[in-house]
Amino acid sequence: MRRSEQQIRAMFEESFPSPPPAETDEACQRVFRRLNCGAAPAGPAPSDHPARAWRPRLVSVAIAFAMVLLLSIALVLMFKHTSDFSTIVANEDGTTFRLAAGETLRTDAWTLRRLTLPDGSRVEMRSQSELALQDAGDGVRIRLAKGSVLVRAAKQAAGHLYVDTKDVEVSVTGTVFLVGAEEAGSRVAVIEGQVRVKQGAEAKDLVAGQELVTDPQMEPTFIASTKPVEPPVGIAQQQQTQLQPVQQKQAPQAPRRPQFDVTSVKRNNSGSQEKYFQGGTGRFTAVNMPLRFLMQLAYKVEEFQMIGAPGWIDSEHYDIEGTADGAASRSDMNGPMLQALIEDRFKAIVHGETRELPVYFLTLSRNGSKLTAGPCIKNVPNTPVPPSQRESACGYMGIGHGTLRSTGTEVRHLTDALSGILKRKVLDRTGLTGELDINLKWAPDPGVDPGPSIFTAIEEQLGLKLESGRAPIDVLVIDRIERPTEN
Repeated sequence: MRRSEQQIRAMFEESFPSPPPAETDEACQRVFRRLNCGAAPAGPAPSDHPARAWRPRLVSVAIAFAMVLLLSIALVLMFKHTSDFSTIVANEDGTTFRLAAGETLRTDAWTLRRLTLPDGSRVEMRSQSELALQDAGDGVRIRLAKGSVLVRAAKQAAGHLYVDTKDVEVSVTGTVFLVGAEEAGSRVAVIEGQVRVKQGAEAKDLVAGQELVTDPQMEPTFIASTKPVEPPVGIAQQQQTQLQPVQQKQAPQAPRRPQFDVTSVKRNNSGSQEKYFQGGTGRFTAVNMPLRFLMQLAYKVEEFQMIGAPGWIDSEHYDIEGTADGAASRSDMNGPMLQALIEDRFKAIVHGETRELPVYFLTLSRNGSKLTAGPCIKNVPNTPVPPSQRESACGYMGIGHGTLRSTGTEVRHLTDALSGILKRKVLDRTGLTGELDINLKWAPDPGVDPGPSIFTAIEEQLGLKLESGRAPIDVLVIDRIERPTEN
């Protein structure tokens, strides 16, 4: 079958656009001559030099082999680049899946996810966050649409890891830092190492302990660092050029938070059901306690108010001791001193927010309240109430298995107790005032225990009812927390 020289030339130009024209013309001539030989009679062609007759054939084979080799290398590199870019995402329940470039990943108000990037970097994606990954050419680019991420960047052999928000770009080669995309603006807080932050044409290098915000009204984050924490810097307020150091005013120092003089943290693997904590003069002791309980005690929040907590703060138990001088009060030890211990030994970084979450509204039932105010024993300063009269003391409240009893308490104490039982914030909409007596009994597990559910019991026994809704409530967001090093 004969083909024109023009068709052969067009085929080569389509397959090999890069070679010089002279080489393409020579190759086309050789292939054209070789195809024309197909119509010649079979048998060896006369030649004074038989080896020369094979040269065009060998050249054609070499060219074809080079084509196949180049195409194979291109496909392998393309496949390798695509497969290497995939990211492993781990859920809190231990399940994992792969996230491809360009895919959007989200978390709700109650969950967090952990990403392992192709370069070994680890990203903790906080609650109510949204991000996508892209190829940056010289690394990976994280586009954070909302929420926050805590990044532990692996040391980059070449290139950078980037995190972009709506108004800043953060580039690193190896460090630990926090990036937040909030409605008011963006924040970058450095825990270890150094990062470069760009906003438009302006840039600034941040080191450990420094934080930057794009809106001066944004509150600073508590940063765990070995270096002094500097006040947040608003890029928009900087007047210096890119290479000039930023001059900052020293923020007034906050009062020093009280701390334990000596602390001890050990993992408890006994499997015992016995758990307790106690605080006396200058000493705090917790035995076989999960970290979640200690954080609830320290930060004065309920379980449902803790956002972004990993599962191990419930499943792992610890023995913790802290000692201080005799002037330390119990409220200090169970509050700011315990906070300092958790942030130091568990490397915790937390901040408070207000979020709209599911709640219960406590309202009056159709027939009205059944609560009444009875007599109670007034508390006398420095005079303990006898054990036999404890339940009759004003302000008493006792909670048992399916029971709640109080004497001379306000409705706000009832809503606080119900919040802990139902693991959801309960807000008072009853309009009731004064000190009331409460006696409530219900079946903790209606399918097993006799009696009504707590919802039915509240309506039948108290003349109140719980209605579902949503409302803004204060929450504690855990940005970072690690298992401790024992001592």
